[in-house]
Amino acid sequence: MRTSSTFYNGVEPGQPYDSWNDTIWIAPGNMKFTMGAVASGAEPVTEAPYMVQTHCITPETATSSHYFSGFSRIFQLDGGPEVDERFITFFKGIFEREDGPMMADIQAQMGDADLLDLDPIILPRDSGAILVRRVVAQRLAEETGRGAVKVA
Repeated sequence: MRTSSTFYNGVEPGQPYDSWNDTIWIAPGNMKFTMGAVASGAEPVTEAPYMVQTHCITPETATSSHYFSGFSRIFQLDGGPEVDERFITFFKGIFEREDGPMMADIQAQMGDADLLDLDPIILPRDSGAILVRRVVAQRLAEETGRGAVKVA
């Protein structure tokens, strides 16, 4: 068992590594991320250490949502409760210091406007998120009988 304060994912600290992240979206507000890393040049295989995160978002009001997240891993399993607590503290801290305040600030600035109505700059890496917004808009339009929405 490693006693380092960092999380050991099978790649020695300070060594180059290759990482991957596969995302599955289940409409309208559930996501599953599978992440992994191997020593640089090694073949990514399912037996390599990886982590799975889930994110589930459900509306509370027109401008607020409940956000649930969980994770599992197949590395550092022999570390006991202290390793589990480090992971929980690590991910909770990211949300409390970064993601949560950023989402709250964006919501405050947007009010009840739709993002695409604000003429945002859309970068190539935003294409997945924009497609998700369009698919959700299409499904809402179909449910309410408001007609078609361009999805692609």
